[in-house]
Amino acid sequence: MEPEDRGRVCTLLHAGGTTRVPTLQSVLRSRHAPLRDTATTAPRWQSFTQPLIRQRVANRPPCRNWSSISTAFGSGLCGDWFPFAVHSFEVRQSLQEVARSHTLTTAAPNDVRRASEKALEVSSVTAAAAANTTAPAPHASAAAPESCGLVKPQNVILFGAEDPLQLESGKTFGPVHVNYETYGTLSPAKDNAIFICHALTGDAHVAGRRTAEDRKPGWWDGFVGPGKGIDTNKYFVICANVLGGCQGTTGPNSIDPQTGKQYGPHFPFITIADIVRVHKSLVEYLGITKLLAVVGGSLGGMQVLEWAARYPDSLGGAVVLASGAKLNAQGIAFNAVGRRAIYTDPAFCEGNYYDHAEKPRFGLALARMIAHITYLSEQSIELKFGRRLQDRESLAYDVKQETEFQIESYLHYQGKRFVERFDANSYIWLTRAMDYFNLDASYGSLENALGRSSARFLVVSYDTDWLFPTSQSLEIVRSLISARQHVTSAELSSPHGHDAFLIDSELPMLEGLVVPFLARVQEGMRDAAVATDGAVSQ
Repeated sequence: MEPEDRGRVCTLLHAGGTTRVPTLQSVLRSRHAPLRDTATTAPRWQSFTQPLIRQRVANRPPCRNWSSISTAFGSGLCGDWFPFAVHSFEVRQSLQEVARSHTLTTAAPNDVRRASEKALEVSSVTAAAAANTTAPAPHASAAAPESCGLVKPQNVILFGAEDPLQLESGKTFGPVHVNYETYGTLSPAKDNAIFICHALTGDAHVAGRRTAEDRKPGWWDGFVGPGKGIDTNKYFVICANVLGGCQGTTGPNSIDPQTGKQYGPHFPFITIADIVRVHKSLVEYLGITKLLAVVGGSLGGMQVLEWAARYPDSLGGAVVLASGAKLNAQGIAFNAVGRRAIYTDPAFCEGNYYDHAEKPRFGLALARMIAHITYLSEQSIELKFGRRLQDRESLAYDVKQETEFQIESYLHYQGKRFVERFDANSYIWLTRAMDYFNLDASYGSLENALGRSSARFLVVSYDTDWLFPTSQSLEIVRSLISARQHVTSAELSSPHGHDAFLIDSELPMLEGLVVPFLARVQEGMRDAAVATDGAVSQ
């Protein structure tokens, strides 16, 4: 956050001119002077002029269910945006009152009205935050939400010989087998479909179990299902394995119909844009013209951004979690080291290892161990492992002891489990796709990339995520505001680092943002459909 952006007074427009909204500081000083930070004894309201700084309420334990929410009060004609930290129910109530007391008229000209609609985003966000504080956490209730039950994977062949996939590299490719799963029921109007884009090593199995004997459910089972964050009683959910993956969609380990052998190193270079083209084709195959929302974290968030840029009118909402418009140099560096670990494994054989008994499992395991460190935070590692020893009470003083500390044992376990389900070539291809992703370079600027979309955006980051830090989310938010787009952003506090959006204990916070956001998007889409039908009938 630039210093000049901090503590600004928000300016809103209405038909009679401009209204200056009281600063949050002045509102909260009068209502919440008794609330003080136990560490600094500073008045609680001062935290609103220091965004993204965690504070505590007197005589209460540290609150992990806080969020720093940055809401666009419009841009350009509509003035500036005000980042603020939402901590307690009482404070959230004050924010709601500020929003309600400055509700804007709809009699303004079109451009002003559009800015006004963006300004009112604060109402839904603060209401959601307040509801999330007062209501019991969904996962803490006596009757836990149901699972999706048994789910059957599906497969479709797209991009045949007559209509191959046009890759961003200029080459063509096909056919493409797509492995996907669906949950819930598509509405008659086909306006309740949500596409979930998985992260680097994910797959189409987002929720439920494929067989009753499965040890674990899908990778986001805590968030997708009946009564959960993405409620399959309301929405029709789609998730597909990415192009280049190794879980059913065509990738390097798939059979090349021309040779009868695995593609291996001959698989074409792919980008995030190519992955999204395949996703979009699947949605069209399912007969869906416009998605209610596209949701994704990390690599999945990159896909969401590319989708909004490439197909701006094909989605009503875009939910970007722990992601960015490009991978920074540090992320590229970690990917490079991971790939080098695979390349130098003697069993890699330049990618031609599928017919060999020995696969590059040591290189792939090492790549996973390196990457997994970036998914954690220093806080989570210290809390979970610290310097505790593994299966011993004292140091061995022996360099041949490869695993002495618990953290070493944990990383080795992660690497061992990973090689059982993932392909080394897929890891190389997909990490390269992440490296190449650069939305502003592809479209000239982020404003150009995202400014044409009719979607509302929800951008969420985590304060301990150092792979995709909040600064990258704020870059997206600023660009959306500059392009006069509907955007809500939140930095959530979690000790779990980049992986926080996948951790069950952290899902209630995310749920408090996503549930009202999706409801608002659906309401807007249905209102627009009614208006369109009315105009046609006239």
